[in-house]
Amino acid sequence: MQIDHEVERSEARWARQELGDLLDDAEAGRTESRDTRRANLLDRIAQEADRVASADDRRASAGDRSASAADREQAVIDVEEASSRRDAPE
Repeated sequence: MQIDHEVERSEARWARQELGDLLDDAEAGRTESRDTRRANLLDRIAQEADRVASADDRRASAGDRSASAADREQAVIDVEEASSRRDAPE
């Protein structure tokens, strides 16, 4: 009877240990899954930020080209005005 009781206690300890190990494994799996989802989300956020920065750069470049074209047009006008002032009789 004493031996049966000791065997039952030993099996109960083993079962508790197994259950604890299973719970630890499940928690580790959830943590790993959560960390993976978080890393994927952060990666998508970084990719979107890169796309926005690229779009901003393209708009800035287009704005620079427009400004350069406007500067060239103004330079032509300035040269023409200066030329007509030189050509005008005084």
